[in-house]
Amino acid sequence: AQSFAAYLKSSLDCGCVKFVANVGPIKKVAICGGAGGDFILAAKQSGADAYVTGECRHHERLLAKQLGIGLFECGHFSTEQFVKNALKILTDKIGLESVVIDEKDPADYL
Repeated sequence: AQSFAAYLKSSLDCGCVKFVANVGPIKKVAICGGAGGDFILAAKQSGADAYVTGECRHHERLLAKQLGIGLFECGHFSTEQFVKNALKILTDKIGLESVVIDEKDPADYL
């Protein structure tokens, strides 16, 4: 789980990754940009071994631990940037004009 968290931190260029590491080998990952704590159960029910989202509340981390799914919180801003770029690819494929607004994360990390 630590190596997957490190991979996410590097790939998403996020300040930190908070994770619940009660997972064995990761073969299937569920993803939700932004605040996706409400979808932990759905991620588990989909057969995912791990769930990547922006942020969760404490009781949602406890639920992930109880369900036995790895939970990786990569920051609201960082995960929305990923989803934003994926949506641009989709809109381009169907011939819609779209604009991606470049932003910087307003938070600083220590």
